Parts: sequence; structure tokens; C-alpha cells
Amino acid sequence: MAPEIRAVILKKLCLDEKETICCVSGESIAVEAAIAVRRGHVVAVEYKPGDRQTMEENVVRFGLNNVLIVDDMESYSHRWPVPDVAFLVASPKLELELQTLVRVNPKIRVVIYTLEFSFMSRIPGMLWENGIQPTEVMQLEVSKVGRKDEIEVQPAPWIFSGQAGQE
Repeated sequence: MAPEIRAVILKKLCLDEKETICCVSGESIAVEAAIAVRRGHVVAVEYKPGDRQTMEENVVRFGLNNVLIVDDMESYSHRWPVPDVAFLVASPKLELELQTLVRVNPKIRVVIYTLEFSFMSRIPGMLWENGIQPTEVMQLEVSKVGRKDEIEVQPAPWIFSGQAGQE
């Protein structure tokens, strides 16, 4: 993920230093969020063992003591901090993840990242079905000048934002 896209995502999360964020399959966002919410918490959900190991290494490398790394979101534990906001990378588990987040915090804010058209077209419906009002959708494109003075286009993700519990 391009650093410019990470910066926009972090801005969309509107993090307060005391908040708790749940990051699902977004290890680079989880690390930057942990730095931003020094007095808050990060619940980092990493399904893949390699991603979980990288997250563990980054926690040590950056001296982060406010990160809880878990490998499953389906049974969100009452012992875990309740998230104020969530960042999710869209996957086949997105519907279940949204249901779980709204059950844990009926007023949660969400930011969803996807590069896949099949998810992009279904996300608004998933948000509405889970009581999350979509607040913004954007597509970000970053291009850079390459070595041969050619434009190199980076992947252009779709970013969805929403707020649960709004009437």
C-alpha cells in the first residue's frame, strides 16, 4: 500500500489518542494507528500466520505496548477492548466482521479498503444491512515517476467510510 494511501486512511479513521481501533488484515495501518493512539488500544486481527508474525515483529520493533494481536474475529472476546473505530480490508469474511463489530459497539465507525470490484459493488449493501450509514466513498490513485521518466500507476483502492447507530 502506497504511503499516500495509508495517510488518507489514517485521516479517515479520525483517531483520538485514547481510542481503540480494530484493524482487520491491515498490519501497516495497525502499526501506524498504535503510534497514533498511544493511550488507546489496537486489536489487530491477522488471519494468516505470516501476517501475524510480521505484526508481532513490528510490535517489538516499534516498541508498541498497546497492541493485542488475534487470529480470529468471529468470537470477539468481552476481555478485548471495545473498538471505537475499525479498519477492514475487504475479504469474504467482511459481512461477519461487520456484524461482529456492530454487536460489540452499536455506534462504531468503519473504514473499508478494497481493490476488488466484486467487493466494491457489495459494500454499500453490507453497510446498510448492518445498520451502518455510509458516509463517504472514494477511489484513490497514486502515480509516480519511474526511473525512465515514465508514469508508474499504483493500485487504486476504493475506500468506504460509515457510521453505525445513526438515525
